[in-house]
Amino acid sequence: MSVIFQTVKLCLNRKSYNTSYCKYLFFRNQSDTAKKFITFDEIVAQRKAEARRSLVVQVNSESSFSELYGYCSKYATINDVHHYKNSNDEHFMLIEFNTEDNMKEVLNACSAHQKDIDVMAVKSPFLWFRAAPGEKQKFAASNKTLAITNGTAQVEDDVLFEELFNCETVSQQIQLLYDRTKLNDMDIRLRYMVARQLEVVTNSLYANISIQPFGSSVNGFGKMGCDLDLVLTNTVTQEMMEPSRRLVFQERKYEGGRSPWQRHMELVASLLELRIPGASRVTRILNARVPIVKFSHEISDLECDLCYNNMSGVYMSELLWQLAFRLLLDRAGKEDIRITEENLNCTFLRDLNKLPPDSYGQCDDDLQTLLYNFFEFYAQFNFQEKAISINEGVALRKPNGQPLYIVNPLEPALNVSRNVSYEECERLKTEVRNAAWHLESILDGKKTEDWGLLGLLERRSTRDLKKLLRVGNTHRLVSVKDLFADDGTPEESNSKLQKIVKTDKEIEESVKEMREEVKEVKEPKERRLKFKNTQVAKEVYRIRRNKFL
Repeated sequence: MSVIFQTVKLCLNRKSYNTSYCKYLFFRNQSDTAKKFITFDEIVAQRKAEARRSLVVQVNSESSFSELYGYCSKYATINDVHHYKNSNDEHFMLIEFNTEDNMKEVLNACSAHQKDIDVMAVKSPFLWFRAAPGEKQKFAASNKTLAITNGTAQVEDDVLFEELFNCETVSQQIQLLYDRTKLNDMDIRLRYMVARQLEVVTNSLYANISIQPFGSSVNGFGKMGCDLDLVLTNTVTQEMMEPSRRLVFQERKYEGGRSPWQRHMELVASLLELRIPGASRVTRILNARVPIVKFSHEISDLECDLCYNNMSGVYMSELLWQLAFRLLLDRAGKEDIRITEENLNCTFLRDLNKLPPDSYGQCDDDLQTLLYNFFEFYAQFNFQEKAISINEGVALRKPNGQPLYIVNPLEPALNVSRNVSYEECERLKTEVRNAAWHLESILDGKKTEDWGLLGLLERRSTRDLKKLLRVGNTHRLVSVKDLFADDGTPEESNSKLQKIVKTDKEIEESVKEMREEVKEVKEPKERRLKFKNTQVAKEVYRIRRNKFL
């Protein structure tokens, strides 16, 4: 749901599809006319530079800050120190130095390896701060404090829902939800640090290796705790192929039936298992169209997907990041040309400062209206015959019979939603209709327990229960033809309707059966399922009740 709210940031749900900026949720406000747009490449370069001059150090607690700061500041200038905890309740501090050379000086002067016969020494930007031998060292007093404490902590459901309830309007709820759940500075820094860690280790094997986050981590749609998508590239630049240089590196030519990139990703997976501190649960998915290695990074608490040379994913992230314009394709210049290894054309305007002022403006609608229009539009959308195209801004005729067709902005011949089933598409249509009705019902201004966004959101504590209690939705999907006789007359409609629609008594009996079923659920075998509190119990009842209606 938060992804839908963040689409408002990019004005994907624009009134009449005209080109405009939303006056909320965007870094450039109406009063900022003198400022320039920041390009995607500039932001990526800035984050990469931060990662190159940073270290992540495991410490005993946040009270270790003074000692760690004093120890490292003797050797280099420190910009800031950020504190966070992982799910194991371990404490870490991300130290950003003034320059990359400062960071290297600290590593050379301060770092050491532990002697362990089962461990092969490795250099990495992830370290730990051990206790000082002998007497505790004393450092000069400093007025420096932590830039942030517990920087990756997510807001509790109860706190968030109470704040949402206390908002005056749905627009305020949308803004609050976005502010509370979006990726913050600490989370973004950690994602680039993980990429940097992999880059440092793989650089010893390959020339000109680069590992870069893409997807929701960088395109503006990410939320706290989302997965980290990484792409590994091994580009031979024009400078590396300079014909005037007579000494050329000997290289090993590939021989064999399998794709060389599958073999290389298999090697990278082994490196993750053997050489990357914090990497665990490594899974190889090498036979896919884009080979992927999945792993967990326990130090940063991130689930990661690493692929090779999938630059279309990076360019898609860039396109989504600045997708407020449909003019990006038409106004691209020579400097904007990007062609992937698979000859995919990813050319579009990168520098938004080149757009004429009359090509964009502020949207007059508030966030509540934009969200309602979004749900209303798709509640009436003809999914059976039409395809969704964010490039064209209008519905297109579907080229095949797939349930849901969303045109890939960079590869128009592909459907990005081809894995969606008919049942899931029907569920989507039902949910957007319900959401539109819900938002329309609160226009009278009365506040109830589920007013505004509260009626559209679910608590994290109930998501696993939904999976446990989920049953098929097909019995809720009634076709009109089922209510009529074969010749089209409504003679048998009453009997068929009675078979489909449950009476109140049947619903009560079904709910009673559901309660008995829940009682019998055992996890483990000797322990019965217990609810944490009455709120969870009510949520279980509501979920199952809705399934039976």
